[in-house]
Amino acid sequence: MEQRLVYEYAADGVRWARTTLRLGRDQPRLDIENRLSKPLTMTKESAFFAFPFAADDPTVRYEITGALTGDGLDHVPGAPQHMRAVRNWVSIADGDHAVAWATDEAPLVHPETIALPYAPFPDSTTPREPATVYSWVHNNVWDTNFPSQQGFTASVRYAVGVRRADERISPSGLGIRTAADLTQPVHGVLAAGPATAEPAPERSLVELDDDRVRLVSVSGAEGGVLLRLQSYAEEPVAVRVRVAVPVSAAWTATYLGDRRDELAVEGETVAVDLPRLGTAGLLLALG
Repeated sequence: MEQRLVYEYAADGVRWARTTLRLGRDQPRLDIENRLSKPLTMTKESAFFAFPFAADDPTVRYEITGALTGDGLDHVPGAPQHMRAVRNWVSIADGDHAVAWATDEAPLVHPETIALPYAPFPDSTTPREPATVYSWVHNNVWDTNFPSQQGFTASVRYAVGVRRADERISPSGLGIRTAADLTQPVHGVLAAGPATAEPAPERSLVELDDDRVRLVSVSGAEGGVLLRLQSYAEEPVAVRVRVAVPVSAAWTATYLGDRRDELAVEGETVAVDLPRLGTAGLLLALG
């Protein structure tokens, strides 16, 4: 089912540190659990886990709430560049190669170097490594709402995802998939139904033809089903949505399900336009 490696090591400031690596069979993702036990201390301190990736000239993208930021993309003027508050994933692309890093509990990351947390935020590590992600897991440095002493035993989970052999998936699509497997894992549910001679190995209710678009949710709406879509494409896209049940009509909609413009239904497929790094709702009438 999987290969697993557990090792324990010494580190400054902790009683012990333990890492568990899990690689599932035929799984393009390495699951990582870092577990720390640390005593209380009044000493100002921070802890980071470093993830150095082998890329010489990387293009890095950070998922933030509702959009992307990173190399060459606009950002809010004055926003910190020495630290990123990500939602779940970071993608690193270099030529034909790409890797995705995802976290469920540690959204603060430092790109390239660990910066001191005081203006002007100078580097504290050298040299800068453009493909390294430093995950900031705790600190008592900020004199705000943090306790001046921090002691705990806790785990922080990560995942590193790659493309399968001969797989064509965009860096953002890789980030979406890797984060989904970590933060919203599939739950098995026993289902009762009539047996068939040749049951299908898998079934899909909804398919999108652009892996840079994420299906955020599927929910019931008045008179139909509401699909919420979010695009991580850096240009406007028209995504084709294939639905495995009969659809009699379709409309664009708000995220709350308010009906807008009617869309053409072509067999099992509906095309919907999404703005650059934007969202859209798709309302479907079934039958």
